[in-house]
Amino acid sequence: MNTLLKYTKLVSTVCLTAILIMILPFPVFPRTIEFPLFQSMNYIPFSENTILPKGKFSLTLDCSYSNLYRFNGERTIFNDMEVLGGIVNLRYGLNQNDTLEIYFRYFTILGGFLDRFIEDFHKFFLLPGNYRDQYPRNKVHYWFNNYYSYDSNQSGVSHIIIGYYKNLWESGDFSIRRRLAIGIPVSNRPGLSSGKPFGTGGLVFTYSTSHFFLEYSYYITLLSKPSWLIDQPFRGIQLYSHLEITWARFIGGFNFNTSVFKKDNVAHNAYQGFIGYRIAKNIDFLIMEDFAPFDTTPDIGFNIRFRVLRGN
Repeated sequence: MNTLLKYTKLVSTVCLTAILIMILPFPVFPRTIEFPLFQSMNYIPFSENTILPKGKFSLTLDCSYSNLYRFNGERTIFNDMEVLGGIVNLRYGLNQNDTLEIYFRYFTILGGFLDRFIEDFHKFFLLPGNYRDQYPRNKVHYWFNNYYSYDSNQSGVSHIIIGYYKNLWESGDFSIRRRLAIGIPVSNRPGLSSGKPFGTGGLVFTYSTSHFFLEYSYYITLLSKPSWLIDQPFRGIQLYSHLEITWARFIGGFNFNTSVFKKDNVAHNAYQGFIGYRIAKNIDFLIMEDFAPFDTTPDIGFNIRFRVLRGN
């Protein structure tokens, strides 16, 4: 428990410090949708889509914080928690067209502090409370049938991802690039991590000018069912797309994610929009909001990205 508390405080401190330190300019793009069950098997952390010059390094920290509250009709699946996550991204330029990447994600599931705010928000705007008042605020309720059940804070490490990013075509303000990546498992804990590897491939299309940036990316991930899911019907493939538009200091976009499950509410696709503002040259702040059917996305999420080392 002391170790868990230590790492939780460390991640929280780093994320908050990132808000205060200003060194270099950068854009911020949320990628992975915070949903612990899906992220236990694979995640999309690719927040930088530049090609680094040969021999140059870059180091980036993405911090996110989300509130989840979802359950099925029988209450055999329940996601009531908040998630603090941090992704460290180290990249290295192999040559003028190829970049090597390594991603490391640490996360904590906790009771949090946003429940009261969300309940008051729903009441003020006469929105459905979705039975939130039947469960204690700021507590962890995380279970999935008989596969796992958690009622206290949990921390862990996701797959380590090694990626290869290549420039396929570039002309003027347009570019087309390709990314291949593998996820290497480091643990196997029900609902938190999988002992099975995964592979991801995708294309990234960009258009940029001095004040305008547009990016669209599309990924296909192949993965195996974790041992702790036993007989759960499983697809073994997941699709992900991301659209982002930046104009001056304003940011907006949309994330989409399919499900690997074949039944119940966790089989529903995820739809998430986001808006943000560039507070300073080296820090952007974004708010993510989900869309129907609301079953595999957080109620609300926040994202901050801090570039430690710029590789240009």
